Parts: sequence; structure tokens; C-alpha cells
Amino acid sequence: MVQYYQRLSIQPRQKPSDEEIDLSSPKVAFSPRVTRSQVARRYQGSTSRPETPSRPPKEDMSIDEHFGNLDLDSDTSSLNSDPLGPLSYHSPLSGEVGKQYQSIEDEQIVNTPLVLFLNALTLHCDYAQGAWTIYRKTFVVKASATKVYEARVDGLLRVKDRTCAIVEVKPLIRYGSEKTLDKIRMQETAQMAAWIAQDPPVLKKPITKFRRLLVSQDHGEVYLIIATFDYQYVEYICALGTGSRGKGSTHSFLEMREYGPFEVKSPEQMEQLGIILLGASIQGGLWDIFQLRLYHHGVS
Repeated sequence: MVQYYQRLSIQPRQKPSDEEIDLSSPKVAFSPRVTRSQVARRYQGSTSRPETPSRPPKEDMSIDEHFGNLDLDSDTSSLNSDPLGPLSYHSPLSGEVGKQYQSIEDEQIVNTPLVLFLNALTLHCDYAQGAWTIYRKTFVVKASATKVYEARVDGLLRVKDRTCAIVEVKPLIRYGSEKTLDKIRMQETAQMAAWIAQDPPVLKKPITKFRRLLVSQDHGEVYLIIATFDYQYVEYICALGTGSRGKGSTHSFLEMREYGPFEVKSPEQMEQLGIILLGASIQGGLWDIFQLRLYHHGVS
């Protein structure tokens, strides 16, 4: 069944181009903006007068330099110091080659074989924790009691009631165009931020770095997205939900590192992917950076 559905996800082009597919799906839905009249009504009877928030300095608004490592064409020599290393040396489909592939008519045709593949990995492994499910869970980011946005995922690895990894799929090629790539990455980052905000890790020393896993399949290519963040980012994103001020750091960022692609039509690449994801299933997600270092140094 996995093979059957994966073959459906790599059919040649027959219909609309990637540019014609609307990526602004309701998976990430922002709450309506509050108008000035609404703010005025809210502050009626208050002795303090509402003030228009000032814009942050321009240099603080530029995030390109902080997320420059998302460019897979950039120098990857720094990856050699990463304990995980480069997980795949295969080039993603793009340009004219990518245009030969159509966008699948329904994301479920992509989502079904991916989750079935993950189930097949863990079904007969007694050491695997939890289960991969197609439950489309929604994560919500709030500012005080007001919802800022909600993000829905296509599946997850769940150990009891705890989410340990999330799944996201798209019916089209990831690198079909810069516009498509930007939209996919922005959605994945919004989903990861919402997950952290709703289910933050426990902040305890000496752990200062945390990691979480997002498994993404775009058409017939699977990517592993590893999010890295520190306790300051957790305090910052969670402070929105409590209305706290001064907690966390606005200079702390969520780093999304992309590994792949793993082509579903390649038995060798899928075997490599299976080994990696079985390991993640046994661990119950990803270990944080401190635990990983202890493991590599033989400390239990």
C-alpha cells in the first residue's frame, strides 16, 4: 500500500503548474487585525491613553542574516561539526526538471503513504515509543487571552498525550519556484513556533538548547526539518501567551535546518530515511543538544 500511494504522488504533469496552486491554505490562520476603533472602544473609561507602538529599528527587522543557513546552495562546510551530519547528498527537483511534475490533486494522496511508511517502520519494533498518526492537530499561539494564529499539521508522532514530532505535506515540488519554497518554509516555521508555544519544553539547567523534528513530504520528496532553539526563545514565545513583558529575548531565533531530499522512488534513499526515522521513533522524538553530547561522550 505504501508503494502504491507513493507512485501516485510522483505522477507526470497533466494539470496546473505549481504557480497556479494556492499555498495560502487554512493550515496557518491568523486572527483578524484589531482596528483603531476597536482599540478606542476597548480603552473607553480608561485613564491611560492608547499609544501607537513604535516600529523597531530596521536592522532588527531583517531576519535574512539569521536564517541564511536555509539556503541549501550556500557553503555547507559548517555541517561537518553537526553531530547529525548531512543526511542526504541528493539534489532536489527544481527548474525545468521540476516543472515536469504535476501538483497532486489532493494532499492526502501524499500524506497517506508517508504516515503508512512511518507506521511500517514502528509496527514490529518493540522499542519504538508511541505511534505516528494522521491526526491533524491544531496548535494555537496566543497573546494574553487573544488568539494570534493557529497552525494545523498533517500528522504527528505521539507518545501518550505528548507530541514528539510533526508531519507536513504538500502536493507539489518544494523547489518548483522561489515563491513556492518561501511559502512552504514560512508555513513550516509558523507550525513549529506554534507547537513550541503551546507545548514548551521543560526549562531546566544545564539544558540550554532544544531540538524538534518536522517530517515534510513535498510531492515525491521527503525532507527532515530540524528546529533548534534556546531557552530564551521559549520564554519569548511563551510570554506572548501570558502577557508578560521583559521575558525572553527578541534577538533569540528559531533555526530551521533542512536535510534532504529523500526520493520516494529510490529504495536506497528510503532505506536511509527509514533508519533515521526509526531511530527518532525509538527515542520518542529528538534529544536536546545537551543530552546528545552526553550520549556521544558515553555518559548515561
